[in-house]
Amino acid sequence: MLTATAAVVAPLCVTAVAQAAPVNESGRLLSLTQQYLQDRASRVTDSRPAALSASALTSVSATGPFSARLATEIPGLDRLRATTVGTYAQYRDARVDLVSPVVTVTGDTARVTVQEQTQLAFTRRDSPDSAAATRYRVPHVLEFQRHGSGWVLASDALDISADTPAPIPYVNPVKLKPATPRDLASEPPLPKDLQPNYPGAKPSSSAPAAGINGGVPIDRQTATRYALTFALNYNPAYERFGNDCTNFASQVMRAGGWPDVGSPGPDGPDKWFQYNRFSNSRTWTIAHEFLYFGYYYSKRLRGYAGETPLIADLVFADWANGADGHIDHVMIVTENPAGNTHDWSRIKVSYHTANEENIPMNIVAQRAGAGAKYYFLDTRGLPG
Repeated sequence: MLTATAAVVAPLCVTAVAQAAPVNESGRLLSLTQQYLQDRASRVTDSRPAALSASALTSVSATGPFSARLATEIPGLDRLRATTVGTYAQYRDARVDLVSPVVTVTGDTARVTVQEQTQLAFTRRDSPDSAAATRYRVPHVLEFQRHGSGWVLASDALDISADTPAPIPYVNPVKLKPATPRDLASEPPLPKDLQPNYPGAKPSSSAPAAGINGGVPIDRQTATRYALTFALNYNPAYERFGNDCTNFASQVMRAGGWPDVGSPGPDGPDKWFQYNRFSNSRTWTIAHEFLYFGYYYSKRLRGYAGETPLIADLVFADWANGADGHIDHVMIVTENPAGNTHDWSRIKVSYHTANEENIPMNIVAQRAGAGAKYYFLDTRGLPG
């Protein structure tokens, strides 16, 4: 059973810079880190600590500037929690684990680098076999300042790219890595017959003839099993990228049966391959070009709206306010009950960067805002 507790699941690694960090001091810093992340995750669940007021995100003492920064996130997190009540996206409680923490103390300042791995347990499930929780994993760099005999939290930054979606209990967090460079002018326009999907959309389909899939239909169960196995981690057989969503989706499609097209040499939009860990086509790693390969060149994908998504289908997102016609992100459908078309709280997706497993689509849409567009693509596979 998931409980609202936090735990360190990897050995403590303490490094000394300028002054050694006593073990008990490192333990105190990790305890504060756990409590802060637990309070934050619990804010979007039914188990939000009653002691926290509308103006306090955490019970951990923080500097004035950081406290003010955290306060700006509270309205967004409370709105998110309120919109999930009564849906299949409502969360009961949270559990936060700290993975591979490193504590460094230098005089009156301390730094904690850690992977946060959190489970948000669902209040409602379609069946006993349905996903029990949304899980995510994200790296942090936290700074503390000494205050008397204790420590206060001074900052928290996510060690991810600026153009990647943050996990659920974060609103406009600081991200340490720059956005992935893109040459938007070189990207082809989205196919004109591809229509965005939304709850309540009228049925529509853009179905090109079967293409160069070699007659091998994707195995939805195998593809989904791969997605869930590596949603929070990385397959060492593949290179990992700062913005890893398309690389991950390509791996899922290959695991399900998509054969590679092309080999190292002159690249092009009609190729899709990963020759080794350090050689792949642009379509393998860039979401917009991956969609274009799958839909236009290989005809392995069929666009649809207003119909039931199946596991191993792909959801492409255009985050831009008002949508700019450029795909920014790709997700894999990893759960949806038979016959469900319009209840997006029951459609669960998984993706990389930040790494999330079984996040409800209504939460994805709520966090992205009204301007985003979502394109659902059938992978033309065997029924799940």
